[in-house]
Amino acid sequence: MKPDMIRSVIGTKAVMTRVIGNSLIIYLDSMPGEQSGFSISLEPAWHLHDNKKVLIGSRQLQTEDEQKFNVLAQIIEVLSSKEVENIEVDEVTNDITVKIGEYMLHTFVTDANDEWIWRIRDRTRGIMLEASPQEIVKKKTWKKP
Repeated sequence: MKPDMIRSVIGTKAVMTRVIGNSLIIYLDSMPGEQSGFSISLEPAWHLHDNKKVLIGSRQLQTEDEQKFNVLAQIIEVLSSKEVENIEVDEVTNDITVKIGEYMLHTFVTDANDEWIWRIRDRTRGIMLEASPQEIVKKKTWKKP
């Protein structure tokens, strides 16, 4: 499945990554607070790997140790300045695979009733795709002035 919005993300560059708890947000061609570019949010279960090994999984970030969390969150920085090369969505689970440079991000369903597992926001147009294990819906995120 490749809705137009997903195709639009291909070719954008990761400018910044943000880890909040075990959630991951990747800002593409924009910074937080800007109404331009895109962002991809993954939650609750995801992992990042290169062509040799898994680098980090979201459960590793479930730690009370702030120093350990900061070290782990730093691993995600390998995505900075890399280009989104491809995005695939599984037709059964709606899990997403995002290829950024030589790295792959994958979500995987851990609860069939999760409210959402990934979001892609078009921050210029104020819309997003939100996926749960059951469906992918397009939503407005803000109104244009």
